[in-house]
Amino acid sequence: MLTVITLGKFQITNGETVLTEDALRSVMVEKLLIYMLLYRDKILTQNEISTALWQNEDVDNPTGALKNLMYRLRKCLINSFGDNEYILTNRGSYKWNPEIVINIDIEMFESKINQAKSTNVSEEAMILLEQAVMLYDGLFMSKIMDMHWISTFSAYYHSLYITAVKLLAELYVKFERYEDNTYIR
Repeated sequence: MLTVITLGKFQITNGETVLTEDALRSVMVEKLLIYMLLYRDKILTQNEISTALWQNEDVDNPTGALKNLMYRLRKCLINSFGDNEYILTNRGSYKWNPEIVINIDIEMFESKINQAKSTNVSEEAMILLEQAVMLYDGLFMSKIMDMHWISTFSAYYHSLYITAVKLLAELYVKFERYEDNTYIR
């Protein structure tokens, strides 16, 4: 299992090795990796990925450029986490290998907030919101915000964070826990 942190900083770990932005040595490889992780349950065409990575830029050979980036990404993943087939290829499309389990902070973050909203037990909601707020260590993929799809995700998760903080503050007031602001940054 790989654990992915995207809020505040970017890193992937398998518990032994940590892969950071610096280790990827390429902003484009980082963008490709995060795109593959975000859409890991979907088969992605070369055109979809190229459009996401290069947006409105003119690239002479987007298919060749993507193949090169994909090669570099695979090599980096293998060097960091071992010889697995992380990204599957099939007739002009790519997909994250479903056998490589991913635990990503944004999904855990969103899940805890949704659980807190749906519970009728205020104490349970407070614990879930505190856990969610602790996961939020800053903006989503803050170093590569030049991509519209990244800035959209970032705005969404920041909005969720604000909602969680407001709900948590309301619960602190309800239970007169005025000193409990450890989780609110």
